[in-house]
Parts: sequence; C-alpha cells; structure tokens
Amino acid sequence: YNRLRTVRDAYKAVGWRFHVIEAGVSDESSEIQFYPRNDKHYSEWGFSAIRVAQGMGGLAASGPITVPVIGLAAWIRQHVQGRR
Repeated sequence: YNRLRTVRDAYKAVGWRFHVIEAGVSDESSEIQFYPRNDKHYSEWGFSAIRVAQGMGGLAASGPITVPVIGLAAWIRQHVQGRR
C-alpha cells in the first residue's frame, strides 16, 4: 500500500486525483478471502483464493486475509456519476 500512497501524493502535488481503494471489485458488495503462501523470500507475492497445503506449491498456509469487495456499478453511481 505504501507505493500506492506515494503515487497518490505525487499526483496530488500536480493537481491530479488518484484514490487508493483498498478493496476488490465485483458486481456486488461482499468479501473474499485470500491465503498467503508465507514465502517471505518473495515478499508475499503469492496469494490464493484456495488454501495451499504445505508441499503443494506453498509453505505452511496461515489464516486467510479477508478483503472487502465493492459493487462497481453502485460505487460509480455514488462517486462518479454526476461529476462535472
């Protein structure tokens, strides 16, 4: 998230709008769970929607990370529609 915040601040400095939305996108609001591979060597690059067992492409799986999912159409109606 730090990289996106840095980009947001740089854009703001030149008058551009950029908003970090820490959520997934779908056709309706909900949540999704991701399981990290716990591979610290790769800075947690690997996540899966399916728990990966140790010895099956992943290290010992830890608990899921729950990510909010926003309904894109509703978000656009609320935040974008009607802008000038």
